[in-house]
Amino acid sequence: MFDNLSERLERSFKILKGEGKITEINVAETLKDVRKALLDADVNYKVAKNFTDTVKEKALGQNVLTAVKPSQLMVKIVHDELTQLMGGETAEINIDSRPAVILMSGLQGSGKTTFSGKLARMLKSKKNRKPLLVACDVYRPAAIEQLRVLAEQIEVPMYCELDSKNPVEIAQHAIQEAKAKGISFSLLVLHRITTAAAAVEEFRYRIEGDKVVCYDSLLPEATVSRADHTFSFAAFEYDPDELVFIRRAKAEMERLQATTGLNKGDTFHPNAIHYSAVPWLSFTDMKHPTNMRSGDSVPKISTGKYFRNGERLMIPVSVTCHHGLMDGYHVAQFIEKLHL
Repeated sequence: MFDNLSERLERSFKILKGEGKITEINVAETLKDVRKALLDADVNYKVAKNFTDTVKEKALGQNVLTAVKPSQLMVKIVHDELTQLMGGETAEINIDSRPAVILMSGLQGSGKTTFSGKLARMLKSKKNRKPLLVACDVYRPAAIEQLRVLAEQIEVPMYCELDSKNPVEIAQHAIQEAKAKGISFSLLVLHRITTAAAAVEEFRYRIEGDKVVCYDSLLPEATVSRADHTFSFAAFEYDPDELVFIRRAKAEMERLQATTGLNKGDTFHPNAIHYSAVPWLSFTDMKHPTNMRSGDSVPKISTGKYFRNGERLMIPVSVTCHHGLMDGYHVAQFIEKLHL
């Protein structure tokens, strides 16, 4: 639709080509064609008329600079007014919720499918999100197949129900599918925290008796909340693959939901790293009660509620460590390697 509109507008501006100045006659002729191009693009008649009236008012009487042709000045005026008509400012897409749902609607042939593919690719490559394309157009011939081909090209999963003619139900089922296959934000953070910590040797040091031992890897331990607001301790098997780690951790969390108590067990993991999430509040400082005389040298890392700072999402991170094994320099190395 926009490509066609652009071509029509370009042809309209050619009417002014060769004119020495903008006059009421050539403006009226140009804007008549502009209004027709807008109407052909399914723009509301009143909107199109108000638009051309505003452009005419601003164009008439303007002095054309020596280096600027009347057609160039008209292009600028139309561009500025179209920008204002579309909102005037660039607004970021709100994708904070999980899953974030974006509905594409419009007339047939307006470019919904193509734009959906471009948007999904952008969210995947630049926003590090995992989009799911959903085929809800159950009326247009080959609509589902077109979306499937597009999804394969950009390597993004697609959800469809070939036998359903109910777009609302398809959308609802797709949201359930996204939740079921979605990545847990807290587990993703835990995996990346463990990965970053393991990359700094000092985070793998442990005091054992009168010796300092360096382990090859770290095992993340965390608290898991239950529906009744009690919690359990959990030890998660680390895997370099994020998806493998998250799948296994989810299974362990589901198992713990049916248990009671802290589930500390008798197994002690000397290479553990303790993690706790406090997603209900954003903090500037957090301290863990630790008896350093006991030889507790396990690093304790906490994260809080994320918040928006301009165009960036920020999350507070607290690190408690044994000062005999590391200091601020090593914590800074960990933060530098932490990619959230």
